[in-house]
Amino acid sequence: SCPEQGRKRSEDAEALDLLPMAGSRRNWRGGHGVLLLLAAWLPLCAPMFSEGPSALKAFSSAVEKARAEQACEDFNAIKRVEGVFERRYLVMPMSDELDPPAGHPGHGRLQYCDRAMIPASLARDIMQHKLDYPWQFELSPFQNGPLPLATSLCQRLYCGILIQRVSPENFIFLPKWMMRALGLKPRDEIVLKHRKLPAARQVKFRPLKRMKLSQPRAVLENELKHYSTVTRGSTVTFHYNGRLYEMIVEDVNAGRQGAVEAASIEDTDVTTEILQSVEEREKKAA
Repeated sequence: SCPEQGRKRSEDAEALDLLPMAGSRRNWRGGHGVLLLLAAWLPLCAPMFSEGPSALKAFSSAVEKARAEQACEDFNAIKRVEGVFERRYLVMPMSDELDPPAGHPGHGRLQYCDRAMIPASLARDIMQHKLDYPWQFELSPFQNGPLPLATSLCQRLYCGILIQRVSPENFIFLPKWMMRALGLKPRDEIVLKHRKLPAARQVKFRPLKRMKLSQPRAVLENELKHYSTVTRGSTVTFHYNGRLYEMIVEDVNAGRQGAVEAASIEDTDVTTEILQSVEEREKKAA
């Protein structure tokens, strides 16, 4: 619908507006600088507030955004002192305008991968901790208080990182399918933890619809090159010949470890199996 398209364009625009902040030494760092700026600006705000409730609402929104950034920055500073590789970020959707240029191996697959755009500080943490490659992380919605009723398809997902660009401090950018799977909206908070995942040996996929392809396994395995991990219960998506394919990760086997929740498929010799589609199974059961 038009309102839905307008909302998506607005979210993408906000994500793109944040990008000039990344890597700029002259910008205020994180929420702390924003709060100082707002405090200095406050005495000058009276004329603006006289314009009506819309100006006051905009100011309140800016303060809340600054507080959220500051909370993430404080949390991450504490975890660095503790030596714990756990971080908290505000999440934004990956915009299609960030797609690598034609000819790049990742062109056209920005939304069909499991790689997150991370801030420069996290990249430095990876180097300082001398983490073994591949760099993979667990993502889960930040819970502040009692857990709500289930609002997401997955309680957590696992991801790799996008190395071509960096996000602003206190922000992480995710493909839109990952945000939907975790039940996240722009500027929701997410917790990131480093994980050493076992190598997958066999992964079973169940398509949502029948795959009208002569060599579906070959196509699937080629598209999986753009994924770093697989998480049981999540849905791998890809475009091929102008058609969208969605594959539920039904089972993940890591060899001696047996069935696992998630595993690495990066630089791994993994066997795939495509099960009967959900569409065909439902027709047979009807």
